[in-house]
Amino acid sequence: MKETIGLDFFAKLQYPCHLAARGKTLYFLCKRVDVSRNAYDSDLYRWTDGKTTKLTSTGDVRTFALLDEGIVFPTLRNEKDKKAAKDGQPLTVFQLLPYDGGEAREYLRLDHSIQQAEWLPGGGLLFRAALNHTFNRFADMHNGDMDKTLEALKEEREALTVVDELPFWFNGEGFINKMRTALYHYDGQTVQLLSDPFANVSELKLNESRTKALFAQTRYETVAPLEGELYELHIATNKIAPAGRLPEGMIDTYAYQDDAQALVLFTPSDHPQGLSAANPALYRVNLLNGTATALDESGQYNYCDGTASDIKMGTIDHGLTVTGSEASFLCTLQGESHVLRYSLSEGSFTQITQAPGTALEHIPYGDGYAMCAMRDNLPNEIYLLTADGAEKRITDFNDAVMAAYEIVTPVPVSYTSQEGIDIHGWVMPPVGYVPGKQYPTILNIHGGPKSAYTATLFHEMQYWCGQGYTVLFCNPTGSDGRGSAFADIRGRYGTVDYTDIMGFVDACVRQFGFIDPSRMGVTGGSYGGYMTNWIIGHTDRFKAAASQRSIANWLGFNNTSDIGYFFGKDQMMGTPWDSPKALWNASPLKYADKAKTPTLFIHSEEDYRCNMFEGIQMFYALRLHGVETRLCLFKGENHELSRSGKPKNRIRRIDEITRWMDRYLKK
Repeated sequence: MKETIGLDFFAKLQYPCHLAARGKTLYFLCKRVDVSRNAYDSDLYRWTDGKTTKLTSTGDVRTFALLDEGIVFPTLRNEKDKKAAKDGQPLTVFQLLPYDGGEAREYLRLDHSIQQAEWLPGGGLLFRAALNHTFNRFADMHNGDMDKTLEALKEEREALTVVDELPFWFNGEGFINKMRTALYHYDGQTVQLLSDPFANVSELKLNESRTKALFAQTRYETVAPLEGELYELHIATNKIAPAGRLPEGMIDTYAYQDDAQALVLFTPSDHPQGLSAANPALYRVNLLNGTATALDESGQYNYCDGTASDIKMGTIDHGLTVTGSEASFLCTLQGESHVLRYSLSEGSFTQITQAPGTALEHIPYGDGYAMCAMRDNLPNEIYLLTADGAEKRITDFNDAVMAAYEIVTPVPVSYTSQEGIDIHGWVMPPVGYVPGKQYPTILNIHGGPKSAYTATLFHEMQYWCGQGYTVLFCNPTGSDGRGSAFADIRGRYGTVDYTDIMGFVDACVRQFGFIDPSRMGVTGGSYGGYMTNWIIGHTDRFKAAASQRSIANWLGFNNTSDIGYFFGKDQMMGTPWDSPKALWNASPLKYADKAKTPTLFIHSEEDYRCNMFEGIQMFYALRLHGVETRLCLFKGENHELSRSGKPKNRIRRIDEITRWMDRYLKK
């Protein structure tokens, strides 16, 4: 008999990711979870001639580059370096691993906290790194004496936190006041700062000969604007110039088409669906004269994988990948994620992948692509993908584990909403359910709201099915994968999305007799937490709720979230000063006195996206009005608790939710 999915199931899996190719050989990382150490490990692998070989066993390889002399990756391997970095010293040490095996050796050491490294012909390095103005101020005060600088930095941190700009903190990074990501050039001997010291530089994209680089730069000293500008760097001279005259807007990603042209994804500031809901437009920029031409303004494609998952660990979205006269990219379409191709000569789109599931990352390989994807109720594995869409799986990291477990296949459900739109979702029956018997049910609501559920493997939902629950999930209005107009619920939070979700639940109850409508619970995180908060203030049909990393009060969110100063205005179409009534009317806290549903609130103390005070306000209101409630604040965690939090905390989170549901739904 097969096992049911357990609380620690995600820790039994391996996660291949971060693909790179050298000739016919593929290199990649494989991440794994060590619950005993409460940590994540990541090692380097090679695939060639049908054989997979593990190249490292230290668990500390997080990224890598393929050079002529070997594989280079940054990691700190001696305790002195680790302590210095922990104390705040900017430091990156690169290790070199020969292609023919052996031990890695130290290759390069730089006094910078490098975030992206691009190696240049001849041994130079172009890189983005953290620029900490507070650290530099203390270093200047102490004439570069590192011990005195770090001591002064420690004393400042222990005494107070100073902020004088927005954003002053960021989820997963903590306080970022007076910190920037800057552009540097290392020529083999010295390092030169190239960018404005008060600008943030986004990802570097190099041309094929690695003589030029594109980057977007946003400068600020008080409030960071959304709009940035695209620049081109001529590496031989370190000269920087604007890359083109795009309309005013938000730059997403970019890539060289050739040395004279670039492709840019960006959203105009005056987009009718706003900046957060709109899919970007694809532009071609002439780098010689600066003119920009729109190639796709349909709003149909999001140019990324926008699907939700709690086991999608380590994969990276390479954005636009250009080979010859074609560009390829990931795209969310109707609850799935695919690889698409755009023909630059014909101006047409082609969906390459056809199999249902989630494409997580891809790179050019041979005459087609190498791809990380989730297929057939399996977690992430690596596939070869031909140009015409044929797939071949080449890794089996998780086959033995998956064969031991009962896996529930989601059953698709659709219904027509009050607005005449088909809403798509899925039902997962409990493991071993008996026809004619009814089971408690959990409705799970995704975050975003511009995100999308898929029918691929999802740990928490499989676990609940193993615990005797039916699980429901859907993609209501506001979700990703159906164009900009469908994703736009600005100013309509709690209206059409609420009726879509409730209508979906009604449709599931009508179609599936094993759902017990008297024993239903609801949960969700981020936007899903917002909707959970909203639901308990507008209906009593759910007997238990678990609200995670939620929004309760748009008036407070606007002034506390790392993205609140622009996201709140964009989504609510107003601010606390010009539209206080609209923000309060859309706030679940306003209706908390109507709630009767026993509700668990889960937040992380270092979640600067949906601050713990959002959950505290709801907990306070429910407790004040006599509703059974519980608040769990996870220490040292942020908004990504369910996806990349410490393993033991991830286990505790699911356990807390399940025990809460058991208490009220299994009476």
